[in-house]
Amino acid sequence: MDIECCLTQYQEKIIQELARCLHEECSDAYRLRPLEELVRHSSQATDAYFHALVCNDFSRVAIFIKKISKMRVSDFNLSDIQRAFEFYRSIVAPIFIEVLDRSLLFDAFQRLNNCLSFTVQQFSEYFEFLHEQQLKDYIGNLEKSIKERTRVLAKSEEKYRLLVEEINDGFFVIKKNRIAFTNRTYCEMHGYPCEQMIGRRYLDFVDPKFSEEVMRVHEKKRVNRI
Repeated sequence: MDIECCLTQYQEKIIQELARCLHEECSDAYRLRPLEELVRHSSQATDAYFHALVCNDFSRVAIFIKKISKMRVSDFNLSDIQRAFEFYRSIVAPIFIEVLDRSLLFDAFQRLNNCLSFTVQQFSEYFEFLHEQQLKDYIGNLEKSIKERTRVLAKSEEKYRLLVEEINDGFFVIKKNRIAFTNRTYCEMHGYPCEQMIGRRYLDFVDPKFSEEVMRVHEKKRVNRI
């Protein structure tokens, strides 16, 4: 019996055994998939391998790899899928030994090994490509989100700044006891341009006789916020 006759005759057995191995022996991720789905994918894989082994046509294998990669990339790790492909070899090899003409065995196993090597290599490369695309998409979406949030924050900050500038009361913000921001009214109250007030100690603009009281109130509020 030659390879074509062998794979044709044992096609259904290979499909069912491959689906069973995936469902029972591969990994928890495969075990959670419906058996009907695994049978369907095993059938597609068996058909692709038939054309690779008999006709030396790997185009269907490549198509199957892309299909499975897109479906599995977010739910399965690479080793799970590589192991799944290896089940095909472990199922087909004993059949080859049992029914193939002895003169065809060496060529058959060489084709089988080449087929699996092609599968693992192509799948690894495509799997990596999909992960890189996912990472690029994530980074792109993150950058868009940051730009949008920065735009919203800048707009909100501008509104806040305009509101502070419009009020008639003096207003300032301190950081580490120094003025980080002040409105125009507060500057006019003390007779300094705003740029000369930024960075100075806020106590420089407090009457010395009230300095201790102001410091005590400020420290109390700071501790309460913490």
